Amino acid sequence: MLQINPASTFPITRIITNHLETDTLYVRAVIKDAVNDTILETVDLDDKGSYYYRTNWKVVWDNVMARGRYITITTSVYTTNSYTTKSPNYGDELQIYVVQERWDSSKIIGGGYNGITTKDVEKVIKKEIDKLKFPKVKDVKFPKQTEYGANFKDITKGLTDIKVLVDGLPTQNNDLSPLIDKLDTLFKTLNNRPIFEKTDLKQIDKTLNNETLKIGKGIDNINKDLISVKKDTKELVGDKNITLNIQPIQTEIQSPQETNPRIKKLKAKFGIK
Repeated sequence: MLQINPASTFPITRIITNHLETDTLYVRAVIKDAVNDTILETVDLDDKGSYYYRTNWKVVWDNVMARGRYITITTSVYTTNSYTTKSPNYGDELQIYVVQERWDSSKIIGGGYNGITTKDVEKVIKKEIDKLKFPKVKDVKFPKQTEYGANFKDITKGLTDIKVLVDGLPTQNNDLSPLIDKLDTLFKTLNNRPIFEKTDLKQIDKTLNNETLKIGKGIDNINKDLISVKKDTKELVGDKNITLNIQPIQTEIQSPQETNPRIKKLKAKFGIK
């Protein structure tokens, strides 16, 4: 007789030993309490091929005293999948099992052991938990940072001042459209101003240069005449050592535009060389 653990997974199997069988067959297992013949469960086995049938079944619990429970498992072969007609060629097979916790004898100390109940386990766990002593956590007190107190006060005061300034800002946007209109008007006025053409002073400069040349020639002629007068005077007096302080007139006459600052500015302004 085989002993199986409660609530464990137990394979229920059946094999057809007739190798000449060709029909499709179905197998069903009926689990009963062996003492009072009460049906506990009915399980249909899966066809695994080659007329081997198996289904994993979750074992029922032991009785309340944990002293073991006897069960029977009967497998029957059917010719229909409705499990209504049994095959005449194969009879029922019955196996008996005891459902009880299997304990490792090497871990059991002493004799007269009758099994451990749920209450026994609960007592052991509670006893072990009571033995545990956890250290008491002390309250941690952080020292007061007095050296930062003044700085925090200054920061707080600064934030308060900033808040006052922010609160005093205008809540509405300033209207700059009048200023923009005036700037637009000024811009249009400047764009519409009359444009004066540059004054051509080249002809004036040319005329002044010609006049300067004429004056220079006239002065040269005068100087020649002065030299002639000086010579005639010496001959008339008869004393060649006489000195006549007659100086020739300066012939290097600068043009008016070079000596007059206003003319220089005009030439620079209008790009005249």
